[in-house]
Amino acid sequence: MFDAQRLNGFVNDELDNRLFSDIWNFCVFNESDLHSAAYFYIREYFFKRDSKSASEVIVRCEPVMEDRGRPDIVIYNKYDPIYMIELKMFKKTNLIHEHNDTDVIKSDLDALKAYIAHYPTIRWGFQISVYDSEEIWKPSSYALKKAGYEKISVRTINLRRQEDNKRRRNNYDQWRKQFDKYLERHF
Repeated sequence: MFDAQRLNGFVNDELDNRLFSDIWNFCVFNESDLHSAAYFYIREYFFKRDSKSASEVIVRCEPVMEDRGRPDIVIYNKYDPIYMIELKMFKKTNLIHEHNDTDVIKSDLDALKAYIAHYPTIRWGFQISVYDSEEIWKPSSYALKKAGYEKISVRTINLRRQEDNKRRRNNYDQWRKQFDKYLERHF
């Protein structure tokens, strides 16, 4: 039987740490890479930690949802969608605080809300945003509920500052310089 609590814990406590590690170690450079990494870690989760349900669970990257769009990652319990994950990666610094970028996140939240309303089997939606800023950005659960985003969690990964204690990450400047150099030459 599928253990929903364990998956929620994995997404909320472990997945974002793994994604951050991939970015920091120059394995992820853009949103496509982020989708691939998240897909890999979620599949690995089911095969290693929840092997009893691995035969019942299907993880899909960008499936078509009855002409309603293509969410980034959908987790199915056999035929029914039960979890959805939307991912955003802002490669340049400080962009998440600009009006247009918060609109992009709101668009993801609106899409998750619509999917949850249309598919009663969906237990939860996650929106994970990667950004680089001096300021910490993360909407509270209260703000999400007040805005009508029930059954949705927002996870954030700040590449510059640790979100729990707001300290600047060790060797950030050197990391950022190398990351930008890779971006310049590869993309």
